[in-house]
Amino acid sequence: MVACPLCGDVNVSKRLSAPRLNLCGNVARDESEEPDIAGVELALAEDLQEAWLAAARQIVAQSEDVGMNFSAEARKIHYGESQQRAIRGVASPAQAASLIDEGINVVSFALPESFKKTMQ
Repeated sequence: MVACPLCGDVNVSKRLSAPRLNLCGNVARDESEEPDIAGVELALAEDLQEAWLAAARQIVAQSEDVGMNFSAEARKIHYGESQQRAIRGVASPAQAASLIDEGINVVSFALPESFKKTMQ
């Protein structure tokens, strides 16, 4: 019942974290101390997550899901047999390599199952 909203992995576990407690607000900080980069790393991770979520939402909103027919539909569009449009779907690594060999541009972008449904 619990899955990661980003990757869809169901092996989610809670990990321990050490909270930072500022018990004495008036103590001067020793300038020789190492700077706390954990906050910077967390902010960067949050920015990356936010950028990934924005890209995923944009892909879902601006493309048509063709599912397992991705390779066939990409070929039809490339050779002018079908209407030009943005599509997304499922292709094996071999199918993707075959499309690239034919000069058809494809991008691999993993979307969790929750993103393929209606997003709120």
